Amino acid sequence: MWEDFTSRSKKKDDGLRKQAEVFERLFSGDWCDYISATAGQSIHRARQNKPRVVPACVDIEKVHHLLEEKVGAKDYATLGKATLCSISLFNRKRGGEVQRIKIEDFHRGLKCGVLTNPEMLQGLTETEKKLINHFSRIEIRGKFNRNGPVLLKAQMTHSIQRILQLRIELQPPIESPYLFASRSGERPYRGPDVIEEYAKEAGVTDGSIFTFTQLRKQVATLSQTLHISKWEQDQLATFLGHDIRVHRSVYRQPIEVMDRAELAKILLSVNKGITISKENLGVVDEELDDEDGGNSSDEENDIDATTDATADSDTANEALKAIQMEHALQNRTWKNVKDFVYSLVKKNRHK
Repeated sequence: MWEDFTSRSKKKDDGLRKQAEVFERLFSGDWCDYISATAGQSIHRARQNKPRVVPACVDIEKVHHLLEEKVGAKDYATLGKATLCSISLFNRKRGGEVQRIKIEDFHRGLKCGVLTNPEMLQGLTETEKKLINHFSRIEIRGKFNRNGPVLLKAQMTHSIQRILQLRIELQPPIESPYLFASRSGERPYRGPDVIEEYAKEAGVTDGSIFTFTQLRKQVATLSQTLHISKWEQDQLATFLGHDIRVHRSVYRQPIEVMDRAELAKILLSVNKGITISKENLGVVDEELDDEDGGNSSDEENDIDATTDATADSDTANEALKAIQMEHALQNRTWKNVKDFVYSLVKKNRHK
């Protein structure tokens, strides 16, 4: 069919030209309304209220423990696949990126990773300086020919050096330029196949979601709970090998816990007429205690009020001082005092 299309195009077939013009008009006029928009809406509807499942940390730990045992193997195949999986899993790289690392990339990366400017260390903490000594860094080619960094633990570097030594000792020796070349030497081991094999052997809860794509989504999603800055988000996206917009819209999944915890706190605050600030958001804790029942004893209320006031705003501290000074307020919480003062001030303003 394609050969027929090519030959007719070269002959300047008028019938084919008219068909192409009709298709172009239909495509430009109706495609977006009838096909593209409808397909997009169907995809979004299918994603609504659908559980967004990423690999659990406990399953990742299981695989890490298994890999720690495997990298001690003496045979080439087990050592190569375990090291490949260990580096990919630790760095959350795409399945095919680490498997395509070449030997020259590894050696060149180690040479370039030597710190030549001691002044770079002056602004680092002692922990960060120790991490620099513990990790090596190389660059690999990622998607869209982007250069992406890969961090190597000391154990990973040692395992790679053992792989290179075994390649020489094998008969016949492996001549492939790829670092993780298979025993046949034609192609490298496939990252997705390797992680599927080890996930099954480690006994993860759900092997179908233990993929490199889902693992990348997991680190992008859980990083939200760390409240990292925009600069740190951009740095993480660059390390993972994609644009920050892709990081936020595709990889970083909405967290139901964050919506119910953080966003609910903001909504409760604004609906109570409280100015949004880090200090005032603590007032919501007292509001939730009141909504949960309010059946606790006066002594428990005093303890809760004292604890909350210590951590909350200056308004709460002033209310606590008033409770301590006035015997008549001993059975009141700091929120009761604050609400009374607020009502009194509001009443005087309208006089």
